[in-house]
Amino acid sequence: MNCPLCNKAEQSVIYTASDVPAFQNKVYEDMASLEASPSFSVELLRCHSCGFAWNSKFQSEAMEYDDSYQNEQGHSPSFRRHLERTLDLVASIVRPGQRIIEVGCGKGVFLAMMRNAGFSVTGYDPSHEAGDPDVVKTYFDKSLEVDPGELVVLRHTLEHVPAPLDFLSAISEANGRQGRILIEVPRFEWILENKAFWDIFHEHCNYFTEQSLANLFENAEVIPCFEGQYMWVIADLKDFKGTSVTGGLDLPRVDDRLFATEIGRFKEFVSKHRGCWVWGAGAKGVAFVNQVDPDARFVQGLIDINPVKQGRFVAKTGHRIFSPEEFRNSEAGEIIIMNDNYKDEIQGMCAGSGSTLLTMGEI
Repeated sequence: MNCPLCNKAEQSVIYTASDVPAFQNKVYEDMASLEASPSFSVELLRCHSCGFAWNSKFQSEAMEYDDSYQNEQGHSPSFRRHLERTLDLVASIVRPGQRIIEVGCGKGVFLAMMRNAGFSVTGYDPSHEAGDPDVVKTYFDKSLEVDPGELVVLRHTLEHVPAPLDFLSAISEANGRQGRILIEVPRFEWILENKAFWDIFHEHCNYFTEQSLANLFENAEVIPCFEGQYMWVIADLKDFKGTSVTGGLDLPRVDDRLFATEIGRFKEFVSKHRGCWVWGAGAKGVAFVNQVDPDARFVQGLIDINPVKQGRFVAKTGHRIFSPEEFRNSEAGEIIIMNDNYKDEIQGMCAGSGSTLLTMGEI
């Protein structure tokens, strides 16, 4: 199997997992619907030439995003601040009144922010459910009749696309090979540095390093963001090369036991802290409990501020999702915070609960 970015054949397996939920961000009304949810294997390969990693077991035919897909993070004040910083970046690239296309706009929160800032916007996403007239509820491809924009925004979409080069080429072609593109994706460097197995799951088939993504363009600016977990890449669409440069890159060695050792450590922790909680029923939280508490024996439940998720169940393990208010009326215990960026706001919601908050780095 050749690398999807640079087409070189030298790679190594750095992570494997079986029976992983197809979707991290689909929640379920009851156990019957949960039991029918699909799951697959993950085999993460890392290219020795360009540093890109991908899931060789990805099942693209199973990935139908619809209204039940709930990945909106805008309920969090901390994440809203990140969106505001992203909006500031957009405003540094294009002027109010100019046209922006957002591919993979989700529930339309950031699209609405750009519109309210004075930009002309069109979004594309099959999971959209708010009825926004500026959203085309479909997957984006080059067959669509697209009114070209001065900027294409691609936030947390490219990591879900099994053929990223074809997808970027389609975006460039649909936009007349003009304008600029702003891409936001997770940084694989951060995942490696933090041994973050909870950031590896089936629906993310691509894991970009700064170099592997930036090298797809003749000239690109890379800006780490969200405390280094994500990165912004800004480039001209006319500069898209269709392949990633290889050779001469400083690629740190990755041991194939890196993530397995960390999973074992967290399994031991939750087994010794029966009754603990996980704060965050998003992708990280679901991946975490599926690896360390697959039989739902030790973690009481997941806590999430998204009202659409509350009272429902996460994929595969069936852990229930609690609102912060429900949690405060339940038995106190250690709370594992899946994302350090939310610690301050979580502390405020847990004040007086008698619970101990632990970030991933503190365990």
